[in-house]
Amino acid sequence: MSRETAPNLPHSELFDLVETYWQALRGARRLPLRTEIEPAAIDAALGHALIAERLAPGIARFRVAGGALRDGLGLDPHGLLMSSLFAAPSRAIFGGFVDFAMDGPAIVDLAVTSQTARGRLLMLPLAGGDGTVNRVLGVLSVAGLRGLGRLTLDPAPLRVLPLPQLPALGRPALQVIDGGRKGKGPDAARPALYLVG
Repeated sequence: MSRETAPNLPHSELFDLVETYWQALRGARRLPLRTEIEPAAIDAALGHALIAERLAPGIARFRVAGGALRDGLGLDPHGLLMSSLFAAPSRAIFGGFVDFAMDGPAIVDLAVTSQTARGRLLMLPLAGGDGTVNRVLGVLSVAGLRGLGRLTLDPAPLRVLPLPQLPALGRPALQVIDGGRKGKGPDAARPALYLVG
């Protein structure tokens, strides 16, 4: 996510752009693959975009973070725990939402607060090639983000949307079809069994 040449979008449009892109990648599948993420497709939101990886239950670290996040924190957060953004009372709550996003899996949309303004954190789960879910594509936008340990998290999420399990493929079944055989002889008029899927 190194391209950040496009002008910043208004707050709500950042989130709409990234979620619309994620939904388009997902298509009819439960989740998109993390290898499918193309930064150019969300160029206008890259400053606030992130990819985080879960290391253990409730613990996720930044793999990639946009320029607006780096500027607000005053450092490159690559490798830092996401929980380090939050004041201590919010960290356990945040860890629960990390788990819900990946274990659900679920879209998790959270309200966050700095000392001067309210903001928002969106987490969209991504599947690995082996089907495991241990990363999220995210967007974080909050005015007045200044350093680590400053944000508080509203315990009531803006939105938590579990993603339904796709229906399992049914087993082929045997079906009786009258007149299934052709030809002459005593078996010609017998129903035949066909494998249908």
